[in-house]
Amino acid sequence: MRSNILILGLCIFLALSTTASSLTFGGALLKKEVVPGEVISHEITVSLSGDETSMEAVGGLFGHGMGLDGARIPQEDTEEMKPYSAVGFLKLTPEKAQVEEGAPAVFLLEGKVPEDVGSGGRYALVEIHTPPQGEGQISIALATIAPIMLTIAGTDLVETGEISSLNVSVDGVSVIFKNTGNHHFKASAEAELIDAEGEVLATAEAPLMYTSLVPTASWLFNTVFEAEEELAPGTYTVEVSVIHEDGTILDTEEMTFEV
Repeated sequence: MRSNILILGLCIFLALSTTASSLTFGGALLKKEVVPGEVISHEITVSLSGDETSMEAVGGLFGHGMGLDGARIPQEDTEEMKPYSAVGFLKLTPEKAQVEEGAPAVFLLEGKVPEDVGSGGRYALVEIHTPPQGEGQISIALATIAPIMLTIAGTDLVETGEISSLNVSVDGVSVIFKNTGNHHFKASAEAELIDAEGEVLATAEAPLMYTSLVPTASWLFNTVFEAEEELAPGTYTVEVSVIHEDGTILDTEEMTFEV
């Protein structure tokens, strides 16, 4: 077993040591208000630094998926995501570009907002990456994911959500919260541990999301209680609230458990 670990470590070192280049991306975020009929033109530049003098970059336009941890995941739009997608009216060119030393490559995102686009936000992700590099069992690709977040100006922005899953224990709370509105926002979570007499024994907080939650996406909040004393046998209630960044309570759920 020890020899296998040493071999794997050597492979990792060799793979990393063969990649002495990096890419710098400009314009890797498009977040703005738009109006129906507006023409969109946005440049994303890719510059090269390091030992390489030339490198290929590959671009693609995808639906705006999100993981429970907030990670942006390029993917095909699901049926649920399609009403909030900008993929249908945007185009990224070229598909591939050569990045030369001192000569950045330029990817152009273009499109026109439909006259009947509707209300809320429209979203997409641009992914730009290099072909995998390195030798051995591990290859490394350089990449960036550029979020496209368009707010339709003058329309009704619905920023709502619901707790879709709640798990509680003596130690803390796990909450999955879903954006059920038509626009992105940030939220935080608070939880109270309450005994059978209604006394609050402990509180816990999950911080404000580090990035905005887009429509249909979900976020996992984890909180930990720090009770002053060990809980005695009995019935306890956990009450959880998810709170919009403006202070509005978006949803509240409670669950009981036994000790």
